[in-house]
Amino acid sequence: MRVFNDIHPKNSSQKKAGHPSVTDKQFYEEIEDPAIRVPSRLGEALRMIALGLGVVVILNSVNVYYKGLQLEENVATAAYSGVNSILSSDLSRNNFTLAQTQFQTAKDYLWFLSEDANSGGNGGELSAGVTNVLTAGQEISKAGELFMAFVDEMKALSGGFLTEKSDSVSPSLTESLKNAYEKNFKPALESALSAQERMASVDTTLLPSDIATQVRDSSAKLQELTHVLTQFDTFFPELLTLLGDEHPATYLVLLENNNEARPGGGFIGSYVLLDVNDGYLENMTFNDVYELDGQYYEPIAPPGEIADLTNNWRFRDSNYSPDLTVSSAKSAWFLEEEGGRGVDYVMTVNLTFVSRLLQITGPIKLESLPIALSADNFSTVLSYMVESKLTGIKTPKLVLGEFVEAVQTRCRELQPWEDLLQLSEEMALAKHFSIYSDEPGAQDLFEELGLLGKIDPVVPKEDYTLVVHTSIGGNKTDPYLEQSITHRTQIEQDGLVYDEIEITRTHTWTDTDEMMLRNLLASFGFTDVSPEMIDMLGRGTNRSAMRVYVPHGSAIVSAHGIETTAIETHTDLDLGLDYFYFKWDLSPGESETITLTYMLPFTLDFNSLAEYRLHVIKQPGDLNTVFKKEFAAPDLNSYGTFPEVDEISGITYEETLDGSRWATTLLRDFQIAKLLGR
Repeated sequence: MRVFNDIHPKNSSQKKAGHPSVTDKQFYEEIEDPAIRVPSRLGEALRMIALGLGVVVILNSVNVYYKGLQLEENVATAAYSGVNSILSSDLSRNNFTLAQTQFQTAKDYLWFLSEDANSGGNGGELSAGVTNVLTAGQEISKAGELFMAFVDEMKALSGGFLTEKSDSVSPSLTESLKNAYEKNFKPALESALSAQERMASVDTTLLPSDIATQVRDSSAKLQELTHVLTQFDTFFPELLTLLGDEHPATYLVLLENNNEARPGGGFIGSYVLLDVNDGYLENMTFNDVYELDGQYYEPIAPPGEIADLTNNWRFRDSNYSPDLTVSSAKSAWFLEEEGGRGVDYVMTVNLTFVSRLLQITGPIKLESLPIALSADNFSTVLSYMVESKLTGIKTPKLVLGEFVEAVQTRCRELQPWEDLLQLSEEMALAKHFSIYSDEPGAQDLFEELGLLGKIDPVVPKEDYTLVVHTSIGGNKTDPYLEQSITHRTQIEQDGLVYDEIEITRTHTWTDTDEMMLRNLLASFGFTDVSPEMIDMLGRGTNRSAMRVYVPHGSAIVSAHGIETTAIETHTDLDLGLDYFYFKWDLSPGESETITLTYMLPFTLDFNSLAEYRLHVIKQPGDLNTVFKKEFAAPDLNSYGTFPEVDEISGITYEETLDGSRWATTLLRDFQIAKLLGR
């Protein structure tokens, strides 16, 4: 890493006036992975617990050895059978029932241990521990059986979820769900909690160290499982509310085109309104955003770079913030302000989410098109049809409504609910999907499941970086923009912190891309494609308004690739951060780099150990950004690094001659930290 050329010589007199001195000691603390998500990892957690209970085999064998008896084979066979029944690839009620019997068989072989358990002393305590572990195995098996019964009833009911109610006397799906919950889930939770209590009561100090470790691991995994089940129990009433249990629930679904970037994900061209009642889809309407915006005439002053798009702020540009809770709340406000309905929940869905969804549903065939729309072609074809107004000047988005209805019908037929839940979780983590409500209980649920899209509140004396680009050219060229961000930090011995951010953007459009685009459209019968449409779909100049978010109070030292007079500094009151704002135009084939050097508004105190932490935040809807972090503190010692490897984020790390370097494709928010001292 190079030393910043524009940083002043190191001495204490260079401190910027007004910089606070750090009195609160900051300590290095590893950041936990996101909490387990119920939809995608509950089955995995059950198998983990079952595997942990394999320790009963060792415990039994050891205890039998202490007794001088020859029952190891029988005990081991029975206990292993119980574990293997739960670990079967066919996770079903029958296997959990069989496991209960097999764990009971293992206990029966050790009937004589009750004498030791009643006699006191270490032998009795050890015997009681063995019995508790085996009983825990039975209780986990019982919990698994009951939970799978609940899952089976959920699956049976899911065929009706979000379908239209066939008649007025159809049974309430939410009422049936509540009955299954009380009958099966609650007892399953009770059995799991009882098993956890039994495992926790085992005195591991009486066991050989390797066996004690396995018992503690099993107990920890069991605690993890009960935590997941308890969370589900806590949020179950809110899940019923989402399904319109006591009152109908209204959803606003924003269909965002992230081929035309906005801070909150992508241009809102269309939206869907859904009414859900008793688990049924009572009403669904597809809407063109321009129809609503065109009927509203009150002036609303636009914020920030939205002013470069329009003089009057409207619903279509309401996702102005990279914090999806802020943008979603504003979208709901605009809908109602412009004469639409009030809503309970706001969902954001972009093209990336739909592409992944089509990988689950398979291609969708529309009557109006000769070829099915697939994950690879739907975006281009539908964009062309809408922009060229092939369905009429007054109804350019008729084909989008047809497509949405066809996807909904396919989902009803396939009922891939588990796949959809996991897809929602993955896409929310990558900020291609979110769901929001201003009701606190729902907010807590969405945040726990990782679906909220909220940016964490600012922590004092920590570094932040977020690069947001807003397409202001009115075209769909963002898929052909590649972006590389290198964020460099240099920390001086006196605690001053300087950052440098280098952004390289490349417009990758070539003649080959044009040929492929024309061939694709021709395969759908669209052969007379105008040059203007080719520009709209990728060949045009990419005009973007850029925000580079930094800690509040940061000051620019220098800039390269752009005049400092072209950079404005603004404060985002919603996020509690400042951002440097400038415009950037790129024509096809061009690649440019802009570098900003700035000083952070705080210092680090090295009288004891101090932590430097950087929050890296991803723009919603962004697709093509590579992020690199370079760090140098030449006069300080490093006592810890986080992360050195992160398989979830795909982060790589290496020590260099003059510092440290991380790199990753920017797919989600993450943090980087260094523990430093003199």
